[in-house]
Amino acid sequence: GFAYGRHAIRQFLRTGSGSEKFLEEIEKRIGSCDPNEVLGRVYASSSPAALVAGFSSFFFKDLGYGAEYAKIALKTETDALARTVVSHLDRYHSSLSQPIISLAGSIWKRKAARNAFERTIDVRARCVVLEKPPVLGAALLARDIFMREKR
Repeated sequence: GFAYGRHAIRQFLRTGSGSEKFLEEIEKRIGSCDPNEVLGRVYASSSPAALVAGFSSFFFKDLGYGAEYAKIALKTETDALARTVVSHLDRYHSSLSQPIISLAGSIWKRKAARNAFERTIDVRARCVVLEKPPVLGAALLARDIFMREKR
């Protein structure tokens, strides 16, 4: 969500405007709608990435409204991620005929992000959105292995 929240914040910083809800959220989370103060407070935050990621929902609303910056940003971010994943598959998993890519995190619950990535990624890979966080899956797997060894 960070990359998309960053694009929403950048658009706000470029234009000084946004939807009423977006401006209310900026005021609520950052304490000001002055672009200079917003930038300063993001950098001064104890967790700037989390703060910025919180604005990704506004990016996707803008995308739904057809905002040009959002369309360009979605393509740019998707292309970059797809290039990284394909490079990784080619380098470390070239023997797999149809690798499965597990998409974890709330960003993949957004159809626009998921569909754009699936269209962009190598057609030989299949994408699966994880319903449970990967940490939970790892813990359940460890429990199952432990229980089998205990028998």
